Amino acid sequence: MVEFNRQASASLKVLDDIATLVATQEELYLQEEIERGVSIQGENQRATISTEVRQRYTALVGMGSYPFLLDYCAVDRVELIDYYYRPRVETWINHVRDNLRGAIDYSFLLQGPYKTIAQSFVDGTYTPPVIFPSG
Repeated sequence: MVEFNRQASASLKVLDDIATLVATQEELYLQEEIERGVSIQGENQRATISTEVRQRYTALVGMGSYPFLLDYCAVDRVELIDYYYRPRVETWINHVRDNLRGAIDYSFLLQGPYKTIAQSFVDGTYTPPVIFPSG
């Protein structure tokens, strides 16, 4: 268990380092994409645009047809790392830790915590990160 915990911490540290690197580039924030949409469609469309942009980076847009596709984004974004990927990795680590000698229940993860994390991300129930200065 000690080695598992050491490796789990190292994995989360790697995610934190990736998030720090990605956060140095303004164009890698979903908030920038949301603001461009609002500038075109108007402030009264902010909530809709925000949801649609976040949804685009998950498969929740097609959950009815693709219930198991929750994590196939081709491009990293700051908010994805902080509020989608990291919570999923933490959830997986905790699930594995709790079931170290038993079976990993992927169905439980997909239909339970992973789906909750994805929905929370799409709903925008987080504080948008502050943009790091580039360079």
